Amino acid sequence: TNAYIHIPDENGLTSVKLEAEEFFEPGTYYIAICPSEFYGGLSFEFENEDGYIATRSIKQDVELKAGEIKNIGLMKNLNFKPSPEMQKTAEREALIALYESAGGESWINNDNWCTELPVSEWYGIEVNYDGYVETVDLSYNKLNGTIPDEFCNLPKLKHLILGNNENLTGNIPENIGALSSLVDLSLSWCNFSGNIPESITDLDNLECLRLSENKLTGTIPEDMGNMKSLNLLSIARNRLTGSIPAS
Repeated sequence: TNAYIHIPDENGLTSVKLEAEEFFEPGTYYIAICPSEFYGGLSFEFENEDGYIATRSIKQDVELKAGEIKNIGLMKNLNFKPSPEMQKTAEREALIALYESAGGESWINNDNWCTELPVSEWYGIEVNYDGYVETVDLSYNKLNGTIPDEFCNLPKLKHLILGNNENLTGNIPENIGALSSLVDLSLSWCNFSGNIPESITDLDNLECLRLSENKLTGTIPEDMGNMKSLNLLSIARNRLTGSIPAS
């Protein structure tokens, strides 16, 4: 639907929309640029009809000379992903889903939650330099209910700290492995039941896993000992059964 070229310069990043009646029809396309040197490279961005974004980049410095043609490669099989605006909207919706599922109205502190203010101003939320949610810390806050599956749509989340909420119940979401950036997962001293989700073992960046003082049942996932970054594991005082995995 749309295509852009992003040019790094002394002002940061200059974006120019490329005008054409129709993109993505088979063929060869040329972009005319005045002879220039681009320090830091060039980035080409393509937006489809659903608002998803795909990029192709030349990361090294680029010198364009008069009459020269540079081939940036085939645009076949572009990997379209949600735009930053779409992802941040999805993050806000994920946090609202937690608020609604875990009794947000009765939390000890729910300052600014579900308002139009940036999520960085909601109690217990921290964002990274790009504005994506990086920390959710609602420990000791009287959460009452469950963690919904929709909450796991926070791909940049590093720290999830919900411990010491004794009325936080139900199962740990099976899709918790979707939180691929997690470094610290702290769910101790709650009232979770059911199995430890197998998808936890997909969290390659996870360093600290705290699940003690719950009502978890079943066995320890077989691959838990193969987690690449894990250096602290606390699963005491549950109702787990079976053998400790060989891993």
